[in-house]
Amino acid sequence: MTQRCHRHRAFTLIEILIVVAIIAILATIAIMQVRDVQGDAETSAIRDQLRELRLQIKYYQFLENTYPDTLNTLATTGYITGSPIHPGSGSFV
Repeated sequence: MTQRCHRHRAFTLIEILIVVAIIAILATIAIMQVRDVQGDAETSAIRDQLRELRLQIKYYQFLENTYPDTLNTLATTGYITGSPIHPGSGSFV
């Protein structure tokens, strides 16, 4: 009978560490991209709310011949619903 030499191939510790490091780098890049997109979405939402507020203030001024004292004035008179909410912190003030 002849003996067969069975060599079990396995990954070395260095190979595993390199793969883990590459995965960590890719995950970090992906997380940074997601945060950038979230920041852009927040900025866009804030711009939209401020644009709408500006339009409603101009509309109020056109109809009432005066500017509103507070945002509450716009809300109670029906020009806006509620008060604007900052997407990140929850409040503009």
